[in-house]
Amino acid sequence: RAKLPAAHLDLIGEGGLRESLVQRIAAFGLAGSVTLLGTLPLSEIVPHYLRSAALVLPSHREPWGLVANEALSYGCPVVIGDRCGCVPELVVEGVSGYTFKSGDVSDLAAAMLKATELSHDRLATAERCVAVASKLTLRALP
Repeated sequence: RAKLPAAHLDLIGEGGLRESLVQRIAAFGLAGSVTLLGTLPLSEIVPHYLRSAALVLPSHREPWGLVANEALSYGCPVVIGDRCGCVPELVVEGVSGYTFKSGDVSDLAAAMLKATELSHDRLATAERCVAVASKLTLRALP
């Protein structure tokens, strides 16, 4: 927040942590910087992919992380925890996004900041993201 005061975080999805998140957002004075959007259909998620600096998947454990495929297919870079199954197939450092050490908040913040730099040439970044995602097809699987 100190480095990018105009940054905004949209949280899409629903889970058992909503009340805790609402309290933390208020406690840190981030009500104007974080929006909890809840569960949305893909048609409402796509505009977020198109305008966001990155999709952030901070899971501590994820078998694959299909949402990464989805984001990349719309040209949106990703920031993914290193325990997610789609790393390294989908996360090409500095090309389609960045990884961070799962559970390490400082490393997550650093990866998110680096991801914003990919937005300087959004079209080229989107093309690279789509290219990475398109390499992983059913035919390409062993």
